[in-house]
Amino acid sequence: VYPVKVSGDMTIHGVTKPVSTDGQLEVKGNQVYSTSKFMIKPEDYGIEIPSVVRDNIAKEMEVTVNTTLEPLKR
Repeated sequence: VYPVKVSGDMTIHGVTKPVSTDGQLEVKGNQVYSTSKFMIKPEDYGIEIPSVVRDNIAKEMEVTVNTTLEPLKR
């Protein structure tokens, strides 16, 4: 298991923002698994929460990314 820095662009509703976070890579056999988690704020992506439910919804939301990488087959 290897700790890594992950960065990229997150696009939601046509709004793109850069994201950087910590993650990890795990090597098992000929596959590599990656995981990372980060928080986003809906208003950063132009998402408006109706006032009726605003108090019932988190101000920040956790995004979890899990991937499985395999060797390129040529």
